[in-house]
Amino acid sequence: MVHPVNLASIIGMIFTLIAAVGLPITLAVITRKKLKAEVMTVVVGAGTFLFFALILEKSLFNYLIVAMVGAEKLQSNIWIYAIFAGGEAALFEEIGRFVSMKFLMKQNLNKQNSIMFGIGHGGIEAILITGFGSISNLLMTALINSGTFETSLEGLDVVKREELIAQSEPLWTTAPGMFFLGGVERIAAIALHIALSYFVYRAVKYKKISFLFVAIGFHFLIDACTVVMIKNFPDIVTELFIVVTSAAASFLAFKAYKDETKKAVTIE
Repeated sequence: MVHPVNLASIIGMIFTLIAAVGLPITLAVITRKKLKAEVMTVVVGAGTFLFFALILEKSLFNYLIVAMVGAEKLQSNIWIYAIFAGGEAALFEEIGRFVSMKFLMKQNLNKQNSIMFGIGHGGIEAILITGFGSISNLLMTALINSGTFETSLEGLDVVKREELIAQSEPLWTTAPGMFFLGGVERIAAIALHIALSYFVYRAVKYKKISFLFVAIGFHFLIDACTVVMIKNFPDIVTELFIVVTSAAASFLAFKAYKDETKKAVTIE
């Protein structure tokens, strides 16, 4: 039986949509205006995620590993899978940042553009992973609450009708707070990507490879621990871990950013 989606859940979906789509756009506009960063670096950041994370990592590398090892065997041990998932994400994305900044941003590699790069990287991830899903949820919710969805089921056979109801059931059975968590996670993830992009910028600009390892370390820590925590802890605990770890990375990046600014002023 189809049930209406409550208002709190709808507000949560809207919040998550704003966090996934509205936040990166707003940050890009503010960074362009306040820091005079170049808009093109948003495109470079987004393109880096698409090529290194979605094409090289998710499509090609994952396909090869699954073909050789098998998905079930790979995921049979949660600790091994966590190390694999965290390691591949950290290496592909952070090395991708390094390569893009080194070869595509030679003429405009500065701290302002590293922030814009991070917005593009984290923003396109948020839009693709969470934004489209939020839009889909809101559209389905509109159909359900208007009665259109239930009416459309009348002409279907029992099996197909039950299948569609089962697919949409989470919209009215999920606790409203869970819809907000997606937005909170995206905010934390975007902040993390900005911080990691700044770390990698320092690695490229000043040839300090230690900053690249810091970026890889934070990325691996969050992704690997999340894989384990999702299986063993409530969602709120996992999200809290993501927020705290992202905040720590952001704090360190902000401190390094301010220190770099002070040094530049001193030299001038």
